[in-house]
Amino acid sequence: SLAVLGLYNNMFSGSLPSEIGLLDNLLYLNLRNNVLNGTLPSEIGLLTNLQYLILDGNKLSGPLPTEILRLTNLTQLELSGNRFSAEEVDEVVVSLGLDFSCNETTVEVKLATDDSPDETTWEITIGDGSVVASGGGYVLESITHDEKVCVPLDGCNFTLFDQDEDGGPTVDITRLGKVYQIDGAFTDQVVVDICT
Repeated sequence: SLAVLGLYNNMFSGSLPSEIGLLDNLLYLNLRNNVLNGTLPSEIGLLTNLQYLILDGNKLSGPLPTEILRLTNLTQLELSGNRFSAEEVDEVVVSLGLDFSCNETTVEVKLATDDSPDETTWEITIGDGSVVASGGGYVLESITHDEKVCVPLDGCNFTLFDQDEDGGPTVDITRLGKVYQIDGAFTDQVVVDICT
């Protein structure tokens, strides 16, 4: 039962086949940067376990199938760089609860899991040690998870934890236009001040 399908950055062309709906255990589908065209098949709505649908950088067009709204487990939907109506894409993003707005400070966390993703967690704390944002519960190996969180201005300490104490995951943290990186060379935890 296939859970991860990543065929990105190839020159695959043609339309996405309706048989895609047969991959009902799929959690991650990444077809970014190919030359796919035509419409998105309605069978995409059968992938109800899907958490990541990444189709940006293709030539897909036409109306988005209403069945896409069945993908209620999505945490990431990337459709830019296609020929879809921006209004229609925005409506789908809002309907699936994937829109993001923040009236404090936005922090973007791009975490690439290693071969033990369930052992990785992170948190952002303020000066008194209170946790203002956190992440974890990853199940997919060697996948980049892109998360945005809204934190107070003094949410400055980013801590990455690895239960196995062997490091491995890499992270890019973006705050107020500045990128901070963790390269995976640590043991049980690493702390980065993201306000400097």
